[in-house]
Amino acid sequence: PGSTVNDAIELSLFLKKEGIHPKQVQDFYKTVRTRQSGILYKEAEELTENGKYKEALLKYQKINPQGYDSYLGIANVYQYMKDYKKALEFYLKALNEKPDDDAVLLTVAGLYVQLDDLSNAETYINKVKNQKNPKVVEIQNYISAQNANNELNKAIQKYEAKDYKSAETILTDLITKKLGGYMPYYYRAMTYDALGNYKAAVADYEKVIATDSSIALVYYSLGVDYDSLKDFTRAIQNYKKFLELSKETNEYTKYARQRIQQSK
Repeated sequence: PGSTVNDAIELSLFLKKEGIHPKQVQDFYKTVRTRQSGILYKEAEELTENGKYKEALLKYQKINPQGYDSYLGIANVYQYMKDYKKALEFYLKALNEKPDDDAVLLTVAGLYVQLDDLSNAETYINKVKNQKNPKVVEIQNYISAQNANNELNKAIQKYEAKDYKSAETILTDLITKKLGGYMPYYYRAMTYDALGNYKAAVADYEKVIATDSSIALVYYSLGVDYDSLKDFTRAIQNYKKFLELSKETNEYTKYARQRIQQSK
């Protein structure tokens, strides 16, 4: 049936002209297309491996009909080119063909992370069947951390705008969800200080120390709060600890020394 793809096509036209059954012609065309696609795939893959991405794209685009495999090939080339939006476009086309492909779902989620689209990243990572996959867990943890950081920044903005109640609400939500480590406790303590709720502030500062006992300024804040609560013994203890950890001289260290001297 001919030595080249073009020979095969010419032969198929001849068969059709001679009245060969249409199903036979159709099957023959299918065989020709499959062979032609296989050649194009191989050439496109070789071009990709050699870093000739534009040429590889041209080869992939000649494949007819386009489908799952060609979409993945094109997406892969765009990903090598760091054109993540175009890569996503073709990975999503591949997903339309096979919606349950865990590898593609994971790749799509990762690309959305690259594009800082955490909402879509979360949508696609949650569709992966194997939720215990280390890469899935890694992406989920990253998304949670970034979301927590975004919420924390909102709370700080509210605090700086003196909208303390809104700041408290956001920070309490982060603490309830166990997101953001000790930072939500630290900023909620500052918020409680601004609201004059010194007992609540002390409780949150103590939570920070339980996680990291090396943050000097927390001890200073505890000293001020215990002073406000008229618990002068604990106030002085915290001022001393603050001075032990502080490596600079500023208004805070001067005040701490002054309070320690006054207590004698």
